[in-house]
Order: sequence, then C-alpha cells, then structure tokens
Amino acid sequence: IPLSSQQSVVTSSAQKATVAQVLKAADEALVSVEGEIVRHIRGDDYELKDATGTIRVDIDDSLISAQNLKAGTKVSVVAEVDVSRFKATKLDVQQITIQ
Repeated sequence: IPLSSQQSVVTSSAQKATVAQVLKAADEALVSVEGEIVRHIRGDDYELKDATGTIRVDIDDSLISAQNLKAGTKVSVVAEVDVSRFKATKLDVQQITIQ
C-alpha cells in the first residue's frame, strides 16, 4: 500500500476528539485532535492544548522536524491513546499536520 493510501486510512478511521474526551478514552483508541503546541518537554514529548485541556503527545522526529514544533504552533494530530496505570494518559502521534 502506498504511504498516501495508508495515511488516508488512518485519518478516516480516527475519531475526532477534544483533549478532555481523550483523557477519558480507552487505551489504544485512534483519535484526531486539533490544538496548539504549548511546549517541548523533552525528547519526542510535547504538550498540546485545546479549549478543553492539555495532554502530553509523543511526536516521533521522523514525522516532523522539531524546528517546526514551536510553542504556539497550531497542529492537527492523528494518534493512539496511551493509557498507563502509573503515568498520565498521553497520545502516540501517527500523523501530524501544521494548520
């Protein structure tokens, strides 16, 4: 499957959600969230916010250059919800688009 076909499959099966909804979502749910980068935490971890709250997002540097992810950058992400028993819920980003 060409990459562009895979991307459209990922995007179309993702449920549009707010940060507040993601924080209550099931582990491994595929979601689409729009928001703004608040800050770079460390490594691949960033903080993302929308009108409903903030969440940690793991954005692999193979998806986008860290130089493009400054505080205030508006993005749309397709990601898998990662619910951990001992850590805060976060998003493992599979696709990111700067708006």
